[in-house]
Amino acid sequence: LIARGDLGVEMDLSSLPKLQKQIINHCIYHKKPSIVATQMLESMIKSDTPTRAEVNDVANAIYDGVDAIMLSAETAIGSYPVEAVEMMSNISANIEADLDASNFNRNIIDSLSTSITNNYLAICHAAYSIAKDLDLQIIVVLTDSGKTAIQLAQFRPNATIVAFTPHQKTCNLLSIIWGVVPIHTKQPPNINGLYSLVNKILIKKNLIQSGKFFLITSGILKIKNSTNMLQIYQSK
Repeated sequence: LIARGDLGVEMDLSSLPKLQKQIINHCIYHKKPSIVATQMLESMIKSDTPTRAEVNDVANAIYDGVDAIMLSAETAIGSYPVEAVEMMSNISANIEADLDASNFNRNIIDSLSTSITNNYLAICHAAYSIAKDLDLQIIVVLTDSGKTAIQLAQFRPNATIVAFTPHQKTCNLLSIIWGVVPIHTKQPPNINGLYSLVNKILIKKNLIQSGKFFLITSGILKIKNSTNMLQIYQSK
């Protein structure tokens, strides 16, 4: 949690923008979710619209690659809590539509790509590379613990990571991870039912159009830490 209020007490205020970026970069590298908070839309405690500087502050945190942005006093004691949430949501949606994730911390991503030490990490990097090369919109991850989705998010793909999990706890955890859309659903009984289940839900939730290709990565069903499969499917 990058609480700028507390950081501002401990160090020179002029250092805060640099520190925010550095902390976010370190979080990406070490697969830790980052949250930027404190005075993001401070003026909305008393006003129904934010200042232009606050809008830019929210936008820049997203451009930096942060996992989540958080309101505090704006919704805790503010006069316009609903409007503050709507404003932050609208800013986020507009910036995400303009975002090119391939520009994120390229030095970090490159260093990750050259330090692959196990099959699991290799599968995640391969999924990232395939989605990038084929310009796929969706990478589907079947996960019990959320580990695969978190690892994949570390590469900051342009494709949306849709994480299917049978566990509500994992779904809640993944809701804060960058680029991940968690979906709580039953686990398919076998690999043959996997595509049918995934395709049906993606279409129903308008996450993909019929005829578009998407990537699935998963492991042996009901066996943890077994991610070893990549397949490209066409939605129907």
